[in-house]
Amino acid sequence: MRLPYHLSALTQAAAIAALRHADAMLSTVADIRAQRDRLASALTGLGYDVHPSGSNFLLVGGFADPSATFEALLAQGILIRDLGIPGHLRLTAGTAAETGLLIDAIAALGPGGARA
Repeated sequence: MRLPYHLSALTQAAAIAALRHADAMLSTVADIRAQRDRLASALTGLGYDVHPSGSNFLLVGGFADPSATFEALLAQGILIRDLGIPGHLRLTAGTAAETGLLIDAIAALGPGGARA
């Protein structure tokens, strides 16, 4: 009998290591969740439309020119995703410091973000 998916020895070892460190991993998940919620709250306060999320990233609407905002943030060393959805960008929560930098950078661009 064979399992439906092949799991290599390396994959199995990684899974075992993850289970051994589950407390640390779950603590990191809680931290990221808190930063995601902080980011969502800050962006809502800045007038953006933040879609509900259960992951570490947010789909955010209300950008006048998503491409210009993407480029403006990239110039500051902040990498986000432009998924091609009109008026929207995907932003990822990180550490408290990273999330703070992202919030400050978006706030500095003014309402609706950067414009070409």
